[in-house]
Amino acid sequence: MDEHKFPFQISFALTIGEVRSMLRMSKSALLLITFVLVSAFQAKADPIFVVGGRIANSDGTPLVNAKIQVKNTTNLSLAAKEVVTDAGGVYKILFIDLFDDGGNDGFVSLGDELQVQVSDASNNVVAVHKQTVTAVEIANKFIEANIQLFAAVEDTGKTINLAPVNLVKQVTSYSIVSPPARGAVSSLDSASGQALYSPKNDVNGSDSFVFEVVYADGSSDQVIAKIAISS
Repeated sequence: MDEHKFPFQISFALTIGEVRSMLRMSKSALLLITFVLVSAFQAKADPIFVVGGRIANSDGTPLVNAKIQVKNTTNLSLAAKEVVTDAGGVYKILFIDLFDDGGNDGFVSLGDELQVQVSDASNNVVAVHKQTVTAVEIANKFIEANIQLFAAVEDTGKTINLAPVNLVKQVTSYSIVSPPARGAVSSLDSASGQALYSPKNDVNGSDSFVFEVVYADGSSDQVIAKIAISS
């Protein structure tokens, strides 16, 4: 028996009395026992994908009690999953492929598009982010989406302060990984994370860019900056 596929054992050492009791059970009860035993032999180690990250306000403080909804927009047969951020603004959602068959019981596949929707404590949607599942994320079984929320006004520049994901580690530098499509980030202080965000003329709605935080120990995090531009 492959112990990796069957991480548990089932004892069949039944007494005569137990057998007689089982024979007196209703047909539905016996069917239930049969289903449980068959399912036990089919079950394997559960591959789990974790979708998680940290949600922060513009000043870097955590967005507490925010509702995070993660939806696989490629596989619409999967139900959306929801969770609430903790005191640190951290969320974690599990996707499980119960039988390791790539079936529709919660599995995330390469190339799937995941949508992360953030709602505040008053249930107002404050950000929506979409990203495609990569080969690295498949290998790591971890999909990370850290988000920092900002607000700006149409045709007006806004000084913003980028924040780290890990508040304990010492930050050595900030850099822009992917620039905004509907504006520009300039005058970035790589040490402090302060920068100027300027939306394009006559643009309102939402914009986003990705920045990277490098820590003194050599590790790093990427964060999606989501900007709500009011008219």
